[in-house]
Amino acid sequence: MSDTWPIERARLLEQKSNGEEVLDAPEAAPLWFRNKTTRSEFNVETEEVKNEVEKYRQSLLEDIDLEGIDPETDPEEAKRIVEATARKK
Repeated sequence: MSDTWPIERARLLEQKSNGEEVLDAPEAAPLWFRNKTTRSEFNVETEEVKNEVEKYRQSLLEDIDLEGIDPETDPEEAKRIVEATARKK
């Protein structure tokens, strides 16, 4: 990723200089770019690695206290609710 951001940044800056509306092009790779790169790298992984990642992700969801949340709620949505509630405190 570290070698691809400068190329992407140069492209964005060139578009901006041509008058196009583009996303910010900071010195360091922004989160949207890192997410895009991570998804791209994940997609070329083997099924074994993808399964390992999913197993780890599910283990994180198991550690969340879901007390007071409707059991019919999607696990991902429940996690977002718990995290948002924790941030309020």
